[in-house]
Amino acid sequence: MNINTLIYRMIKPLGGLQVAKLLTANHPRIFMYHRVNPDGWGGAITCETFREQVKTIKRDFNPLPLSELLTPMIQGRSRRNAVVITFDDGYYDFYDYAFPILAEEQVPVTIFVATGFIDGEVWLWPDQIAFLLERAELDTIPIEGLGEVSIKPQWQSAWHQIADHCLKLPNRERLRLIDELPGKLNVDLPKSPPPSCRPLTWQQLRQMQETGILEVGSHSHTHPVMSRLNGDELAREITLPKCRLATELGQTKPLFCYPNGQASDYTPEVKEALKLGGYQFGVVAHPGKKAIQDAFEIKRYPASRSTMTFEKALYGLTWLAMR
Repeated sequence: MNINTLIYRMIKPLGGLQVAKLLTANHPRIFMYHRVNPDGWGGAITCETFREQVKTIKRDFNPLPLSELLTPMIQGRSRRNAVVITFDDGYYDFYDYAFPILAEEQVPVTIFVATGFIDGEVWLWPDQIAFLLERAELDTIPIEGLGEVSIKPQWQSAWHQIADHCLKLPNRERLRLIDELPGKLNVDLPKSPPPSCRPLTWQQLRQMQETGILEVGSHSHTHPVMSRLNGDELAREITLPKCRLATELGQTKPLFCYPNGQASDYTPEVKEALKLGGYQFGVVAHPGKKAIQDAFEIKRYPASRSTMTFEKALYGLTWLAMR
């Protein structure tokens, strides 16, 4: 047990969470979710857990859409006790499970969608790798740069190795590696994702947008690693989503969320390209002491099934520990 966890367990019964909230009132909490479903399948947050988290945010904090938080804060005007809920990718279960809870509680949300995924042009490449490995009958697979990767007895371990390796490859090499996997594994890869990995539709996004509590930002077009793109590829992944969002939803927000979103996945060159592409903010997938100091490196807390982890981030203990 680390010291931060020990402090949490000691102070929570004594009202310490409210004290931490008071001490960190000017620190914006931005949470990153991906998937919500009834049973937590595929690493998702369960509906029950998500509902409790949303209720807690609504009861004790000031929930805002991301653009409403960022514009005043970049201008030096703080919003006390601000919390933003964000979702990445654009899976179908956002519409089926997450959004009904948010709508019932009237809590705003910002979703970042990969427009090529919504268009049905691609399905997300980590899901492609998982689909193939789960159905493979081979014990191992040779991967250039990794050697023989064991698939049995747990294909998930192979998925982590191959996906992590892909994050380090230039875009074209990653695409080639994935294109070669079906042949190596003797598994057919369908053009469209299976039902468990299917995307939202534009009609669903329009319907949710009409409620007034949803804003939609860009998560690229094909969900590549932005730092591994060449100039032409980078320009396409920045400009095409804006065009698709404007066409389908009638508006665009100046918000871009880096796919994967770790420090190695965006560079000064990528940030500059976003500025030139008309974006005002870039959102990452890790927390930090200075959450909004850099408009193109807006920090977020990953969502958690754990009540303790969620409350530590929400009430400010995680941020106080960083300091």
